[in-house]
Amino acid sequence: RRVCAANVLRITKWPSAAAKAKGRISLVAKTEWPETKFQVFESSEEIKVTTSDVSFTFTKATGANSFGTSSQVILEDAGHSFIATEDMGKASHQVLQSWRATNPEALYGGGSYQNGLVNYKGAPLSMIQFNLEAVVPFFVSSLGYGLLWDNYAWSYLNPPTEDALVKPIAEKGQSGEVEFQAAADGDYFFHVGRLMDDAKVPSFGAGHETIITAKGVAGTETIIHWTRDQQNHPSSITGRLTNVK
Repeated sequence: RRVCAANVLRITKWPSAAAKAKGRISLVAKTEWPETKFQVFESSEEIKVTTSDVSFTFTKATGANSFGTSSQVILEDAGHSFIATEDMGKASHQVLQSWRATNPEALYGGGSYQNGLVNYKGAPLSMIQFNLEAVVPFFVSSLGYGLLWDNYAWSYLNPPTEDALVKPIAEKGQSGEVEFQAAADGDYFFHVGRLMDDAKVPSFGAGHETIITAKGVAGTETIIHWTRDQQNHPSSITGRLTNVK
C-alpha cells in the first residue's frame, strides 16, 4: 500500500514473498510523488489509512480492502486469487481481482474499441492491443473514483463464461458462429472471443466470418454478421442486446 497523493492510493498484491522481493515494472511512469499527509489507525482486526480526500481500510483476516471517503464506503474488495500457470515457457500466474461498488454506477474508459459501448459496467471486455483497438486499462466511475489496472497482461474486464465464447465451424476454419438464447426478457451482454482455431495466433485482416444471433421469444435475429470482405476483424467482439423479447 502506498499513499501517492491525497486522492491517489496504490495497492499491490503479490502471490508470494519471493515475487514481492523480485518486484515488477509498473504502467505508471511517475515513480516519485510529493510528500502527502495521512493518518494510520490500526486495531487487531484492520488497518485504516486516511487522507484529506480518501479513506482506505485493510482487513487483516481476509486481506480484503475498501475505499471511500470519511463518511462512506464507495468500493469494496470482492476477492482475489493467483493461479499458477506457464507463459511462453516461464512460470507465471493468472490474476483475478474483483471489486463491488456500494451503489449503482456507470463505468467509462478502458481504451478505444470497436464495440459501440460507452458504459462498461457488467460488460465482458477483452483488453488486448489490436489493430484499431487500443487498451488503456483505466476506468472512471460515475461515483467519482478512478481505477487503474496496473498490469501489462492480456486482461478481461468481467470475464465471460466459456459457453459465451465463439464456437468455431470446422469447415470454415477461421470463421465461427454463436447463438445466444435469452432466458428472459431484458438486456444482455454478449462476448465472442478469439476467432481462429489456435487462440495463441491473432486474427489479422480479412478471411474471417462471424455470425452472432440472439434467440428470444419472438424468434432469432442476426445481430452481427462480420463478413470476410471486411478488414480489421477485432480479436473479440463485445456488445449489448437491449429489449430482447
